[in-house]
Amino acid sequence: MDFIFCCALFAFICVWKFVVLMLLRYRRWLTESKPSSFTKVWAVCMKLLIPEATTPNCFKFLLPSLPLPPSVEISATHFVKSMNPILSDEEHIKLQSKMKDFLKGPAHRLQFWLYLKAFFSWNWLSDWWTNYAYLINRGSLWDTSVVGVDVIEAKHDRMDRIAILVYSLFRAFGSRKFDLQKQIYLNGIIPVDMDKAPYLLGAVRIPQKNIDAVEYYDPGDTGYFMLKCKRRYFKINLFDDQGEMLPPPVIKYLITQCHIRAQAQSAVEIDPSVCTCLPRERWANVRKDLIMSNNKNAEFIETIEKSAFFVHLEDDCPLDRTFEFNLHGNGTLWYDKSSNFISFSNGKWTGVFEHSIIDGLIASAARDYTVLEEHYGHRLHGFDWFVNDSKQLRSEWPGCENLGMYPKPQECEWGNLDFILESIVEATEYLEKIGKDVKCYPQAYENIDRSLIKKCKLSPDSIIQTALILAYTRMHSGKLANCYQPATLQTWHRGRTENIRPLSSAKIALCRKWDASDNEKRINMLRNASAEHSCLIKSAMSMQSFDRHLFALKIIAHGMDIKSDFLDYFANEGNTFPICTSALQAFVTNFGIEIVKKQNQNIKHIIPYAGMFRNATPDGYSVFVLTGNDRLVSISFIASRSSEESDPKMYAEEFEKCILEMQNSMRTHLQLE
Repeated sequence: MDFIFCCALFAFICVWKFVVLMLLRYRRWLTESKPSSFTKVWAVCMKLLIPEATTPNCFKFLLPSLPLPPSVEISATHFVKSMNPILSDEEHIKLQSKMKDFLKGPAHRLQFWLYLKAFFSWNWLSDWWTNYAYLINRGSLWDTSVVGVDVIEAKHDRMDRIAILVYSLFRAFGSRKFDLQKQIYLNGIIPVDMDKAPYLLGAVRIPQKNIDAVEYYDPGDTGYFMLKCKRRYFKINLFDDQGEMLPPPVIKYLITQCHIRAQAQSAVEIDPSVCTCLPRERWANVRKDLIMSNNKNAEFIETIEKSAFFVHLEDDCPLDRTFEFNLHGNGTLWYDKSSNFISFSNGKWTGVFEHSIIDGLIASAARDYTVLEEHYGHRLHGFDWFVNDSKQLRSEWPGCENLGMYPKPQECEWGNLDFILESIVEATEYLEKIGKDVKCYPQAYENIDRSLIKKCKLSPDSIIQTALILAYTRMHSGKLANCYQPATLQTWHRGRTENIRPLSSAKIALCRKWDASDNEKRINMLRNASAEHSCLIKSAMSMQSFDRHLFALKIIAHGMDIKSDFLDYFANEGNTFPICTSALQAFVTNFGIEIVKKQNQNIKHIIPYAGMFRNATPDGYSVFVLTGNDRLVSISFIASRSSEESDPKMYAEEFEKCILEMQNSMRTHLQLE
């Protein structure tokens, strides 16, 4: 009977996987303006066959492989069309000439080699994107790191919160035994690729001369993280002698002991961590010197790189520079690590993620688990860490009776560092220069009414993007700017992002005619802009766009030493974006989304204040949009202080004016209907 049962179970699993495989290959929902009856039936089947509690490993080889865009002619034509608004007539003619030469010349030869790459791989883009968009970059990681800022209102104390953070991260991403991590779904239906999820903890980017490498050390095997306070390093093990994970009260005790020991001593003056912000080849040389200098330094480097992540205890930060501080950490961050977390004395914390290793979705999922563990632990595993939602962390947990029995964290010290003093001074000056140049203006908007936008049958994301473009145009006397906004490709195997390029013809028409138009014309322009933006998103998500296609052709051309003025133009002028935007939901896990829906009006203690990344051009902006609920949207605007053309505060204020004007037009329209 046992044999028959096992065979039946195996047959059921095979049939289930085959059916799910077929369902996941259905992509018509991306091209439909309204869901068809067939799509609705498909969605019901997806809901019935895929349980919410599924783990990511179930879909590792079920997601479809990334398709190639339709043709090289279509991709080239769409790129030229996207550049039209920002080019003069003469520049446009020259670009068209370059495109024609490209299509007559090496285009189809390069496309043939790309077809071969796609035929022999699950994803023809992912390895090239990681290597040639990120790892080959010889600049500073400071320019490409992504920052996730903590909640708007923190309710619990500092040490309690950082203990919960460490515990929840290890439960979700670092321990095989305590696996909290669940599959993330797009629109609650389509599973997304979570291939990068394990790299949140234990991954490190190794600097090398020409192209960096990424190493991964399983946190379940290494079992420790690094804590840093006053530039002193502490190694804290997270498992006891029986291999059981330590609960938050014990973790809090160990972190507090490190903090007390560090505060009782003077700060370490010489710290090589600041050198990790140097350009990659320069840091590679410094790291090599450290390893070759003596065994103590070599072992210390190995200990750092094999750790799960870094936690930094920072007590002082000027209030007017808090968000800029989050980007550079005052020179204490180890930028090579996939995750650094900074804890401030007021209880707030910040996550700094190395973007070549971690994408926004995984970073958001990490924040989900930490915040939900802090406030809704009883819903996750039946145990609330805080007594009646007070600031007192519970201590009635097995192993918490005698905290003194746990071994003290090991303080790690460097050997002789005199030989890299010049490099440390160089890195400190470099970080101070680029750090002071960042100006950030975060804003939590409670007057962006997403429900109103939806009542008018418009897309909230498209309206926010349209308002950003209109605000920029007004600030720069009608000047249009190329825009970057990523669309997810994570519904495909090992997918990451494609560029939407939201500067469309409908938005251009709106920017030029908005002020002189009556309310009816404004609504029509908003509808056109929203519809066109939705089409751009769907095209990008279905791999019908052109950016990653032309990027891959450029890589092949470079490898085959084929010259193309058109691809050179695409890689340089065509990829200059004065406005870089990124939009995420505040919560991406099913449980987090459920909490937001149930507590729609009281969620400031779980909604992040902002996210941040560096502006891509000297006079440009980066804009990070985090959607909380129908009334709360958190947006951070970042620009360079040295720029005479950009001011993030003015941009934020102009954006608010634009979005309110649009909402007033919508209210007037609804009243007249």
